[in-house]
Amino acid sequence: MYNERGEVFASSSALGAIRVDEPAPAPEAEAVPAPEAEAEADQGGAGNTPPPPPPPNEGMSEPNEPSWEQKAVVAAIKNEINIQTGAAARAASWKRYFNNLKSEFLAKNPNALKILGLIYGADSILRIAAGDEVADMFYVRSNSRSGLGFVQARGLARDKWRAELFKVLGTDWTTQEVQDALKEAQGSTPTAELQNRKAKQLREYLERFHREYIEPSNSDIGFRPDYFPVLLNLQEVMNDPEAFIQLILENDDQANEKSVRRTVRNLVKYQKIVESDKQQDTDEDAEQEELIFSPAEAVEAKIQLTANVSPSVLRDAMYIQEPEVALMSYLDNVTKRVEWNKATRNKDGKDMLAAALKDLPPQERERAEAVLNAYLGNVTHLSPFWRSVNSYVQAINLVTLLPFAAFASIPDFAGSIVQTKEFNGFTMFAKEVVSQYKDREAAKRFANDIGVVMPEAAANAWMSQADSDMLDPKVRMATDKFFSWTGLSYLTTLSREFASGMAKRFLIEHANNPTERSERYLQQLGVTYDQVRRWQDSGFSFEGEDGAAVKGALSRFVESSVLRPNAAERPVWASDPRFAVVWQLKSFIYAFNKVILEGVEREIGQRILNGTGITSSMAPLLLLTMAAFMPLAALGLELREYAKVGLSYAIPGIDGSLKYLRTDSMDYGTYFGEIFQRAGLDGPLALISMAQRSGDWGGSALASLAGPTAELLEKTVREGPFDAAYSRANSPQEVAGTILGIGAIARTIL
Repeated sequence: MYNERGEVFASSSALGAIRVDEPAPAPEAEAVPAPEAEAEADQGGAGNTPPPPPPPNEGMSEPNEPSWEQKAVVAAIKNEINIQTGAAARAASWKRYFNNLKSEFLAKNPNALKILGLIYGADSILRIAAGDEVADMFYVRSNSRSGLGFVQARGLARDKWRAELFKVLGTDWTTQEVQDALKEAQGSTPTAELQNRKAKQLREYLERFHREYIEPSNSDIGFRPDYFPVLLNLQEVMNDPEAFIQLILENDDQANEKSVRRTVRNLVKYQKIVESDKQQDTDEDAEQEELIFSPAEAVEAKIQLTANVSPSVLRDAMYIQEPEVALMSYLDNVTKRVEWNKATRNKDGKDMLAAALKDLPPQERERAEAVLNAYLGNVTHLSPFWRSVNSYVQAINLVTLLPFAAFASIPDFAGSIVQTKEFNGFTMFAKEVVSQYKDREAAKRFANDIGVVMPEAAANAWMSQADSDMLDPKVRMATDKFFSWTGLSYLTTLSREFASGMAKRFLIEHANNPTERSERYLQQLGVTYDQVRRWQDSGFSFEGEDGAAVKGALSRFVESSVLRPNAAERPVWASDPRFAVVWQLKSFIYAFNKVILEGVEREIGQRILNGTGITSSMAPLLLLTMAAFMPLAALGLELREYAKVGLSYAIPGIDGSLKYLRTDSMDYGTYFGEIFQRAGLDGPLALISMAQRSGDWGGSALASLAGPTAELLEKTVREGPFDAAYSRANSPQEVAGTILGIGAIARTIL
C-alpha cells in the first residue's frame, strides 16, 4: 500500500503485524525459507549447529548488511504490494487491449503482415499472426520467461553433440586416419568386431547419442544396434528415381512398394528437383502438407527407406553421400526432430501446434506457416552451381571485411553485464575477470558442462547457423580456419565462457542476497532460491532435478547475453539462400536488437508495471547498457585503428601512415555517435545510418542496403575495375584479410 506521500507501508489486515524497522518473525506463508531453517530441516532437527558458510566471495552478506530474514520479509511485502496494486492485472489488461487492436488492424489490412515481414523479424511476425503462446514454442525472448524455444534449444543440442563428436574424431577430418574410421564405421561390420579404434568409438558415440538424448525425449525413434547414418545423394535419385526404387525393392525383402514409392516421391518433392510421380492416392496431397510441419515423420521415412539395405550396395550405386556428410546431417535432422516434438507436444504427446493453428484466419495462418518453414529450413534450395558461386562470393566478402572482427567483438563481453540488470553487474564483471585469469581450465570446463561453447562459435557470431550450412563444405572449412587465424574463434569462445561464469555469479548473488527483484529474476530463468542454494551446497553438481534446473537457468542467461543469430531474429526472407548475399553480416544487427535491446525494453516495461516510475525504470537500465557497451566498443575501435597503422607499415606495397587513427581528429559529439553505433545501440537503424554514411562518402546508399556484394559491384562500376582494385589493394585491412583468406582456402583444398 502507499500513503499520500507515495511511501510504502504495510497494513496489518493485508500483511499481518510485521514491522520492518526491527527483525521480523517468519511470515506464515514465507516465500523463501531462511538458510538456518533449511539446514535444520536437512539434519532432521538434531542440534543447533549452524551450517558451514558458502565459500568466500560467493554472494555472502557483509556484516553490516540487513539479515537474510529481513531481506526475505521485504521481498514478501513488495510482492504483496504488487498483487494489491494490480501489476499483473494491468499487464493482462494492456495485453488484451493490444491484441484487440492487432485483430482489428489485420482484419482491415489483409496484406499488412506481408509488408511488415520485409523488416520485422520472424519471431515478431509469428507473435502478431499466431500469438505469444505459439511463438514461445519456437523462440523465448530474453527477459520474458524461463526456457528455450525450438530454435534456441535445437541450436544448443546440435552444437553440444557436434562438440562431443569432435572429441572422438578431432576437428580435422581430412586425415587418412579419420577417413578410414568413417568408412569402416559406415560399413556393416558389427560394432564389437570393428578393428579400427576410432570407428568403434564412433559407433559407441552414436549409441550414447540415442541413449542420452533420443531415448529420454518424446520422439519415437527406436534403437538400432551397429548403426551408422546413411544420407541419400538426391541428385542421383533425381536422375533416375525408378532405378533407385528397384534397387531398394531388390535388396529389402520387407519393403512395401507403395510406401517406398511415396517416400521417394516426397524426397524429390521436398528438394524441388523433379515433378513428383503422377500415381498418387487421393489423400496424399493432404499427407504431404502435414509432413511439412512434421519433421518426425519426414526423418523417420528417410531412415526406414534404406534401413535394410547394405550401405555398401548404396555406395557402389553412388546413391549415398560421404560418411562425414551423412553424420553431420543425421545430427542436424535428429536434433530438429527431437526439439520440435519437445516444443510442440505436451507430456502426453498431444500436438499443441496443430490445434493452435487450426482456427487462425487464412492470412495469419499463411504468415505463421511461412515463419515455421523458415525455422525448419523448408526453403528454396539453390542448384549446386549457384550454391558454389554464392559460397565463394560470401567468402570473398568475409575475408576482406572481417579480418579485424575480433576487435569488433570485444563489446560482446558487455552483454552479461546488461543481463544482470543491476549496477552490481560491474562488480561481478571485475570478480569474474580475476577468476577467469586465475583458473582458465575451470572456466572452460564449466562452460562445456552447460553446453554453450561449440567449435562454430565464431561463425555463429557473425552469421546464423543456417548461413554456414548453406555454404559449400570447402568454403565453410576455409572460413572456419580464417576465423581461427584472425583470433575471432578464440574471442567468441572466451566471451561464452565468461558469460557462463557471470551466470553462475548472478544466480548465487540473488539466491543468497535477495533484493526486491531477485525472485522475478530467478523465476525468469526457471529456478528458485532453494534450488540454487542446494546446487551450491552440492558442490555445483548438475546431477538431479536441482542440477538440471540450474543448468537450464545458466544456459538461459548465456543465451540472453551472447549473440547466436538465428532464423527467429531476422525477417523470413533473410533465411532464403537466394538472398544470402544481401543479408550477409546483417543478421548480427538484428540479433543484437532482438536479444539485448528488446530485452532491456522488456525489463523497463516490467518495472513500470510493478509500480516503479517511468523515469526510475528507464534511466538506470539505459545508463547501465551504455556504460557497459560503449567503453568496450571504444577499446575495440582503438585497437582496430592501431592494427591498421601497424599493418600499413608492415605490408609491402602499402604506404605506412597514421591517417588510420581517424578517431583522433573527431570532436566529442562525432566520436560519441561513432562509439554509440559501433556498440550496436542504434539497432536495425544502423542499416539506415550506414547507408546514409555511404552516400555521404560518395558511395551508393542503395548498394549499402543491398549488401557487401552490391557495394563491391557498385564501386567497380563507378570507379572502374582497375581503380577499384587499386583502392582495395592499398587497404591494410583488405590486404591482410585476403592473404589470410587465400591461405585458408589453399590449405583446405590441399
